[in-house]
Amino acid sequence: MKIQNLTPKNLSTICLHKKCNLAYIPAKLHWNNKKAINEFFLNEELYWRCKEEKFSNPYAEISLADVSINRQGNPCAPISEPQDALYNLTDSKNEKYDCGIIILEIKEISKPYIKKYEDIDGNENIHKLEMELIHDPLNCMYPHSLFKFRLNGQDVTMSNYDSTLKKSNKAISRLRKRCKDELTRMIKTKIVKF
Repeated sequence: MKIQNLTPKNLSTICLHKKCNLAYIPAKLHWNNKKAINEFFLNEELYWRCKEEKFSNPYAEISLADVSINRQGNPCAPISEPQDALYNLTDSKNEKYDCGIIILEIKEISKPYIKKYEDIDGNENIHKLEMELIHDPLNCMYPHSLFKFRLNGQDVTMSNYDSTLKKSNKAISRLRKRCKDELTRMIKTKIVKF
């Protein structure tokens, strides 16, 4: 493939990642040039780190910029287990996070996995929010995935969160709540410690 022919769509299929240099991460979790799995499976589990004191309402204080999780993969041939989400990829002095895991479960399938919500504000403006689940492999964590959010066609990031989803607009507040409610409905179980 020639460099001038690269598009955002085919860029993800080219091996631009580096080798995992964290010796404590099991080799089965390394990306190692494996293709992203662009489909999710019915009853597939998703693993999200959460402090035990937040278990009663885990999504209350999070910013919906991107919600990082690990995926199980096909339940018949898993690519990760719940405890794999505890590996710390940024601080090799602390190999694992000291927290629990919330297990979410995919209860319905759509390709791609996108939830769409709409609401109207007091000025009759329609606001649209999309929540998309994508497989987003990292060098040391092939099962890494995330929920991405788009408000009115604009990707929500941590750098633009204050001017997009954090707005005090009541319609946007209701859209945030609907996404958090959807994530809460997906909760299958909570594991305190391994």
